[in-house]
Amino acid sequence: MKLPLFLSLCCIALFAFGCAQQAAQETADHRPIIDQFVKGWNAGDYDAVASVTPADFVRHVGDARTSSSRDELIGEMQGFRTGFPDMNVAIDNVVSTADKAYVNWTFTGTHDGPFQGIDPTGKSVEISGITVVFVGEEGQFVREDVYFDQLSFMQQLGFELAPVGDA
Repeated sequence: MKLPLFLSLCCIALFAFGCAQQAAQETADHRPIIDQFVKGWNAGDYDAVASVTPADFVRHVGDARTSSSRDELIGEMQGFRTGFPDMNVAIDNVVSTADKAYVNWTFTGTHDGPFQGIDPTGKSVEISGITVVFVGEEGQFVREDVYFDQLSFMQQLGFELAPVGDA
């Protein structure tokens, strides 16, 4: 009676150990490069961002590709920093796997400069979102998919959604 119980416990222990080993192999700590990337956004330090992104970096916001290169990403950053000079991105949570990181963040800033064709409103915004960052073999971010409530962002700037046909 004791032998089957002992064998069952051994099998459970081996299974649990094997799962723990596999989980350890499938995760990585991408927080240092995430911190450097976000610090670059917050400070306008384009060299910091360039150090963690390859020349062919790709960025999507929602379903739209907004950058197809590191240079375009830096241009996008410059646009945000012009429109929101006091901008700050705070990292709320990070979950990493071997080749991805899921980053919850909060963006705050005051719209004191032109931004994507919109004259300054002087309004403050606070928006939360999630970014999925894809990490390449060199340990750099090769792609970033950004998701946030764009309607709420625009409403905080003073815009309203109107039904089609209302003029």
